[in-house]
Amino acid sequence: APKNYYDCSVANFNTRQNCNIYIFCRVHYDNSKAWVLGHYDKKKYIKDARFLRRGEQDGDNGFIVRADCYNMAINRLEKPMTKPEIQ
Repeated sequence: APKNYYDCSVANFNTRQNCNIYIFCRVHYDNSKAWVLGHYDKKKYIKDARFLRRGEQDGDNGFIVRADCYNMAINRLEKPMTKPEIQ
């Protein structure tokens, strides 16, 4: 299972998606299971997440990012929604 300090990422080119929130999931490499990790308001995520440029090393885990992106640890996400809110 994903650790709560693992990061969730949104590539900078995906910030143009027409949505209100991001919902983050992880799928086991063999597709045998998946985890809904949490959600975050889109505008707030862009403001609160760490911005990394392509080629920079993520200081938390040493990963070299392949595209400009916004990263946030799982433990900073809002808890998974149990019922979707329909407006």
